[in-house]
Amino acid sequence: MSVYKIPRKIKRFEIFQPKTTLKKWYSKQTDKPDILFNASLYTSTYKPCGTIWNDGVVVSNQGKGFGFGTVDGKNVEFGQPWDKQWYDYLTGYYGLVQNGKAIDPPWKDGYVFDKALNRIAFGQLKDGTLAVFCENSKTIKTFASDAVSQGFDFLCNLDGGGSRALLWHGKWVYTSS
Repeated sequence: MSVYKIPRKIKRFEIFQPKTTLKKWYSKQTDKPDILFNASLYTSTYKPCGTIWNDGVVVSNQGKGFGFGTVDGKNVEFGQPWDKQWYDYLTGYYGLVQNGKAIDPPWKDGYVFDKALNRIAFGQLKDGTLAVFCENSKTIKTFASDAVSQGFDFLCNLDGGGSRALLWHGKWVYTSS
């Protein structure tokens, strides 16, 4: 189990669709991000499959869900996609922890929820610190329960269990399968 706390205020928060692997995209950037993680909310043909706001425009409307984003490009907040006028926002593959409580899966998905898989999620600890939470070989319910034990107030699952990737301050901590 790993909790990666973001050590300072976010300078820039971006949601992007690279149309290639994160490693290939990262290698071509001149202004490289400090932290980069996959949200796995795109199909294999690069079409969005969640509710996504990008630069103030809704690029994918799947109706509802719980996620995170910014209204100003810097300060991250958690909530529903229609709670406010988001600047950048995406729904998680669902909100595992909301207001400090683990949330049961809202639909059936035997592969994503029931299998013990490697997991990645983004959230906020009770003290307001933003963090990335990763665990190996966990069901979604165990992952959510462990996150509550680690002090998460909000947490959004970011992948289905097979595409975890995390670049942490210039080092690839996890790479996608």
